[in-house]
Amino acid sequence: MKVVNHHAGCCGFHPVRPDGSQWAHVLGLPGGASVHADSTGEILAELIPGYADSPDEPAQRAARERHALDVGTRHQGFRIDAAIAEGLIDPADPDDAALIALLREIACRPIALTRADDPEAAADSGAPRWEGAVRLVCLTTAYAPYGELPPPTGNVDWIDPTTEEGYLVSLRRAGALDYWSEAVYAVGG
Repeated sequence: MKVVNHHAGCCGFHPVRPDGSQWAHVLGLPGGASVHADSTGEILAELIPGYADSPDEPAQRAARERHALDVGTRHQGFRIDAAIAEGLIDPADPDDAALIALLREIACRPIALTRADDPEAAADSGAPRWEGAVRLVCLTTAYAPYGELPPPTGNVDWIDPTTEEGYLVSLRRAGALDYWSEAVYAVGG
């Protein structure tokens, strides 16, 4: 069961379940409205068109992965724009312009990182490190153990569409949405 609160919490109104208890999951929507739900699936049905009609978990995971690629691509763009606005990168600089073009092109797709001064270093350590001015937005499913490349460390935000709860928590951690769950906060998520 779920309810969408279009009142943006005005006058202290916070919906409760029919039995008076609190909802297990809350999603903040743009414009201040919120979705209160019993399950992560109900929250995801608000975010992903057709999610509730997906026939099984593999179809739902595929829907989360498509959604993650879209959200991650948009948020990679936001991070590029923020870095430009903060003066961390300069589109007029040829090196920065090349980086901007590369990050926009590969947004959320797997990328093999190497160090310019030592191309073998990343391969030797097994964990390439991104230290660029623009935070990378990466999907867990694009890297090992799901993909072939080792996952980069460093200045990276991870989006994990492998499970419903993990996906929502990773979107919150990456700053892509406002999500709350009793279970997540009970364990410090």
